[in-house]
Amino acid sequence: LGDLPSHIPGPTNMVARIELTHTQAAMLLALGLPCVLIHLLDYTGSTSSQAFRRDVVALEMFSGSSGVYSAFRRSGMTAARYDIALDADSMDFTTVYGYIVALQYLLRVRVGGLLFGGLPCSLHVWMSRGTSKKTRANPRGLLGGGLGFAADCVKVANLIAARYAIMALISLVRSIFWLTEQPSSSVAQFLPYIVHALHPDQMMVGFAGAVIQRMWMGLFGHRSLKRTVLWGNWPYAHLFSLQSHITRADRERFKWNSAGNTTISKTRDGKKNVSGGKKLRSTQEYPMPFCSRIASYHKRYCIEPGTIPMRPDQQDLEHGPHGFAPPDLWDDAGLEPFVDFLKAEMQQGRFKPRWPDVPFTCAPMSREMVGIFFSTLKG
Repeated sequence: LGDLPSHIPGPTNMVARIELTHTQAAMLLALGLPCVLIHLLDYTGSTSSQAFRRDVVALEMFSGSSGVYSAFRRSGMTAARYDIALDADSMDFTTVYGYIVALQYLLRVRVGGLLFGGLPCSLHVWMSRGTSKKTRANPRGLLGGGLGFAADCVKVANLIAARYAIMALISLVRSIFWLTEQPSSSVAQFLPYIVHALHPDQMMVGFAGAVIQRMWMGLFGHRSLKRTVLWGNWPYAHLFSLQSHITRADRERFKWNSAGNTTISKTRDGKKNVSGGKKLRSTQEYPMPFCSRIASYHKRYCIEPGTIPMRPDQQDLEHGPHGFAPPDLWDDAGLEPFVDFLKAEMQQGRFKPRWPDVPFTCAPMSREMVGIFFSTLKG
């Protein structure tokens, strides 16, 4: 892969190498990660620069204006950012190369670091519900063949969410915190793979459960009120509860500030139609007080005291998983191109898998095979 794009800082000290360990691979398989992802992480680590270390404190995914990234840098912490607007070739999350670059960034995040993701929300929120057909009961929305452009857009939105959920699980076993921001109307957190990442305690004893906190972004200086939900395993999201209550005066003030976010019209049959207005795109940007609060909390409560997320201990691994991921859990992630890519790299002699007994499939490993893989930890 060579070096990452120039806007990620280089290593500042000799800390741990970025490769996946055998124990981490076992934990990921136990959590139902697609088998091919174990090989993809192996490939990513083995083909990255030998100079790379786990020296990044925060990785902001889908960073847009890079507010969280900038706040961490201003606080004296190493940070990285990933967004297609920064580099359309290497940061396209939907391509093989773009996703490998995202994994390379994640492998460089240090123990106790933070993965922050402003998951693209346009197809998950209420405004697109007429097109996407997404609801809490049907968070995957409009799916199936031959349904045209709308179905293709929903497919891409689900693919991004599924691949992001994989990164969340990787963060857990790498002792990295993760936190996601979404508008409160988003149904992304009800997608089966996001639920799986939020509640890994259903899979293995010893993991912390989900942290979900609702708040108002307007009380941090956003020009719109924008009710927001934070979810992940970052245990300090509850500190934002101080910004979760608004007054009648606040509502009246933000009512005027939000003008232009939406456009309301009527269809020929008299139904109301709501679409995005000229100012809607600007609501995607995080106000700097919000970003600074994320950075300061993480530095104060995670980095300085050396706090790390909970993860299973050796005893949990020896007893194996007490739940298991369904075989079709990751179908939306579109992982088939990675299988073809890795097999091609093997044929060219550029990749030799460390775990050849792990099948090159897009489904989780079977319970029996996971048990066998656990047994190799003692070898």
